[in-house]
Amino acid sequence: MQITVSVLATREEIRDWLTYQAGRFDLYFALVRYWPGFEVLPLATWSEFDQHKDAEHWREVWIDLRPVRHPCKGQLDCCSKNPDRLELQLPDRRPEGLREGRLGTLSEDAAHLRVWRAVIRYFHKQSIAGVWVVNASSGARGFSNKIRYSPGVAELHRQGLQLLPFAGDNRLCIEEPAE
Repeated sequence: MQITVSVLATREEIRDWLTYQAGRFDLYFALVRYWPGFEVLPLATWSEFDQHKDAEHWREVWIDLRPVRHPCKGQLDCCSKNPDRLELQLPDRRPEGLREGRLGTLSEDAAHLRVWRAVIRYFHKQSIAGVWVVNASSGARGFSNKIRYSPGVAELHRQGLQLLPFAGDNRLCIEEPAE
């Protein structure tokens, strides 16, 4: 079953949200990077994230109910060895702004899905749904309630941080843009 949530949040907020989940459930965590080479780094405890949270090369957090299987032959092998994971693609801070991340799973396992739905409900409660999507070249715009943002991101956006979709050149705005 595919469950996906688009999220714009600071790494500090994500750390706090996942710290809360680590206290609720018996979870295992791993950090994932794709460049300069694919790597999965299991964390002995979630608190180890603080040592790595500012390193931009960590692109994802994998969460599982069993230890993340990490000795593997590349990305596809690692993904297939951890099919029930909840994957958090971290929002990406770039010079041009903050690109949204994704939280989701493809798990079919009932036990995993019960926990993942609870984690996702918590993310929903900690974030706000809905942003304006603006095409910079044409000026076309529309409202999407599929993208969620955190209070911290809302404040940074008010201070001038540009928000970017997962892919493409559009811009995201929390307030309706002036015509």
